[in-house]
Amino acid sequence: MNYVSQYIDAIESGTIVVGKRIKQFYCGIIKPIINGLDDKYYFDERPGNRFIKFAETLCRQSKGKWRGQTLKLMLFQKAKYQCLFGIKHRDTKLRRFTEVFDLRGRKNGKSEENAVLGLYLLAEEAGAEVYAAANTLKQARRIFEEARSMINKDKYLQKHYSARSFPNEEILLKERDSYFRVLSSNLDALDGLNCSFGVIDEIHAGSSRDIYDLLKQATSVRDEPLISLITTAGDKRGGLFDDEYELSIKILEGTIEGCEWLMPLLYELDDKNEIDNESCWIKANPTLGTIKSFKFIRDELERAKGDQNALRSIKIKDFNLIESSAVAWLSGETIANHHVYTDEELRKFDNSVVIGGYDLSRTNDCTAFTTLVFDKENQRIIALTKYWITEEFLDSPEAKASKVPWKAWIDRGLVSISGKNLIDYRDIAKYVYDMFQEHGWYYYRINYDAYSAAYLVQELASYGFQEGSCQIKTQQGFKTLSIPMREMESLLKSKMLCYQNNPVTAWMFSNVELVKDRNDNWMPRKAGDKRANKIDGPATILNALVSFCESKAYYLS
Repeated sequence: MNYVSQYIDAIESGTIVVGKRIKQFYCGIIKPIINGLDDKYYFDERPGNRFIKFAETLCRQSKGKWRGQTLKLMLFQKAKYQCLFGIKHRDTKLRRFTEVFDLRGRKNGKSEENAVLGLYLLAEEAGAEVYAAANTLKQARRIFEEARSMINKDKYLQKHYSARSFPNEEILLKERDSYFRVLSSNLDALDGLNCSFGVIDEIHAGSSRDIYDLLKQATSVRDEPLISLITTAGDKRGGLFDDEYELSIKILEGTIEGCEWLMPLLYELDDKNEIDNESCWIKANPTLGTIKSFKFIRDELERAKGDQNALRSIKIKDFNLIESSAVAWLSGETIANHHVYTDEELRKFDNSVVIGGYDLSRTNDCTAFTTLVFDKENQRIIALTKYWITEEFLDSPEAKASKVPWKAWIDRGLVSISGKNLIDYRDIAKYVYDMFQEHGWYYYRINYDAYSAAYLVQELASYGFQEGSCQIKTQQGFKTLSIPMREMESLLKSKMLCYQNNPVTAWMFSNVELVKDRNDNWMPRKAGDKRANKIDGPATILNALVSFCESKAYYLS
């Protein structure tokens, strides 16, 4: 049975309602391959059918009214696995997809499905290493425990698979010398993995980027590895979820090449107003009416009446609408998906007038510098932000409490180490001068918070950025920042402030809480007033916008 074709036909006829991102994937990317019209890839339904047979013959469910019954995959699941296992390179005969980004509403069978996948892939190649991971050990164990339960419920699986708890808690397939383990939370002790399949649950949370990087590297010697990322939208911006989501959109819209290894399955509402339309709920919940009930969502929405926090949770977990934390000033929709300028496009603005802004620290806080570059033709402002932290900060309780991938950001060049326990301001000054040398940017204004700024002011002045004429002391108060803060919100909502989708900046945007005085003047502060919730990047943009707001026409006309 060609379930992929059936699914595509149902989508195109309207028999099955899906969002535009699923349509783009199946009707735009997959359909030509299924119809034999792609020169690079071909489709063989048999490998996927073997997985489907394994799931529906041997794997029994452990929860609810279906407890003890064999698993019955729905059409969207069968189509997924026929694509995953059956779309192959014409030259190598190897699978196209080595990574899946599966975004679905909660209670849509993601964990159960990946437990089956783990058991199946133990047998696919000799010496398989399968790992279940998540931000917490408890979350990671859910998939492992589901797989173990399936073994206990089927005599055939009991004959070939065994589970033990010592010296490691693992599921073994001795005939193939393969094992399935929960990934320890101590990532530093996990060098030497040779992962064939890794599943990471709820990738919007915590240190998922570090876990992902570890598993991705651990698959490098496998011919047909697989990483499965399963999640709801979450409210922590700037992490692995945002990176995968942004990459998925680019793949689906055809704006990026060379990422054909990723299978982007984005089950989400197309618009936040669709929450009020029950016929659209299935877009984010493909098992609706079968596994997940309409009653569950109706009851949740009823309970959320008058409770904005509860409603926000439903938007995130049931409809996959991108949000920020409950106290955040900016919504996830406002923060997400801004235009990204390539290096070549940025070169068009060499030798132009720019504005700088910096926010300083002496010890554990992050230090940042932003350059605002002006695209007059498209009426956009490009915000380029660089970050520095001390060596000691990386191992501090504060860094751990932030639950973001500092080390991965360092590896990507977004953050640099400066000094052991004190930021070396010479690094920041040299960065600004290097930008001037490389791009010929004329820093007409550099706005800064005077707190702890004396040394950097002097260092920048030694490079020619004079205090008073170029470097402008900017008071951090309602009177100074209210208008620029409103301007920042407007620019972000209209997608006219392009911060290059820098994940560090995105995370910090989601940490900004709005404070108002009695005259409705605005000020930013860290969400929850917690030190771990850094906002240094947005603070530098805001400082620079002080000068921008004084003469908008000068910079954009």
